Amino acid sequence: MRLTASVAADQSLPTRRYSWQKAGWLPITELVVDSVGSNHVRLQGMHNSQLLTLYIPLTTVDACTDPITQIADSPIHARQMIDGIYELAFLTEDFKHVLTKAFTQPPDAP
Repeated sequence: MRLTASVAADQSLPTRRYSWQKAGWLPITELVVDSVGSNHVRLQGMHNSQLLTLYIPLTTVDACTDPITQIADSPIHARQMIDGIYELAFLTEDFKHVLTKAFTQPPDAP
């Protein structure tokens, strides 16, 4: 028996888009997280095939845990709200949902 592969040039598989994707949410991958001063965490990663750097106020993460570990170990999705402001969604270690704002400019930028 001989197996052959056929490719239909005119046919492509349909791309499924979920409601969260239609709402603008995309994952942030290849995360690097570090602290910036005493009040912010910097998150860098790939979002929509682009390098994205965001600054997150520490008030948005659980004070009982290390915020860098909490964010770095969580699946994170983001969507752009307005220029320079993103909305982030992630889960804490105890599976609590966090929805917060993050900014493309450092906290002390003009």
